[in-house]
Amino acid sequence: MNIFVTGTDTDVGKTVVSAWICRQVNARYWKPLQTGCAEDSDKQTVKTLSPQTELVSEIYRLKAPLSPYDAAQLEGLEIDINKILETVPDKSVIE
Repeated sequence: MNIFVTGTDTDVGKTVVSAWICRQVNARYWKPLQTGCAEDSDKQTVKTLSPQTELVSEIYRLKAPLSPYDAAQLEGLEIDINKILETVPDKSVIE
């Protein structure tokens, strides 16, 4: 089972909902694009709220608390969707 949690703003509860889902169904947590890394990451929050959850490393960790596109621009990076797709923890997601 694959579940994709999305939202359009910061601090609307995506991470808390993700941790709850992981805890309820014993799912892995993967956020391929993490922005705002000058602060704590969402992965750390999920681990605190759901200690048994397996965490998968991010592909991109960007410093600015902006959209992934804008944060990458500030760091002079280009987000490569193929790099993300190559590292999907469960390849059935993209089949």
